[in-house]
Amino acid sequence: MHADDENDWYDWMLLAQAGDAHAYNKLLASLSRAITSYVVRRFGNVEFADDCVQESLIALHEARHTFLPGRPIRPWVFAIVRNRAIDMLRRQQRRQRLFAVDIDDPMLPVADAAPEAHADDRRESADRVLEALPPPQRQALELTKLMGLSITEAASRAGISAGAMKVRVHRATRAAIRAVEADRE
Repeated sequence: MHADDENDWYDWMLLAQAGDAHAYNKLLASLSRAITSYVVRRFGNVEFADDCVQESLIALHEARHTFLPGRPIRPWVFAIVRNRAIDMLRRQQRRQRLFAVDIDDPMLPVADAAPEAHADDRRESADRVLEALPPPQRQALELTKLMGLSITEAASRAGISAGAMKVRVHRATRAAIRAVEADRE
């Protein structure tokens, strides 16, 4: 990245904050290229980079009002990009753990079925547990545990406070654990 790019970003951001749509489009196009380059260099996965660029641009859009004139724009931009990338990696890890099957798990039924059948059974069981939850609790688990959103992000999507989302997640988790334990008995 050249200093000229950073100067352009700064100027375009100030114009965008003042309502200049053309400057905002130029800013987003330039940031998109820079974020793609940054993410591909760090993670090497183009598919991940595409998703990360989109999520980063959305986050930058939502946070654009927090950029303070007189402050450097590059650290502000890439702090948001790094946070988005970390959030996405955490979501990927959660999904992998959620659908991972431990073949040696003593709670899995012993059968002649292939391990894939056990994974399917486990997914069906998880789906049944989720379906049994009240819609607000189901939504809380889907947003936080399946999609990997933070409490704040999930609360924003659900239109509730972060405290209320924490309560929903806690209650949903307890209810899901009780349902799984009852299913195993």
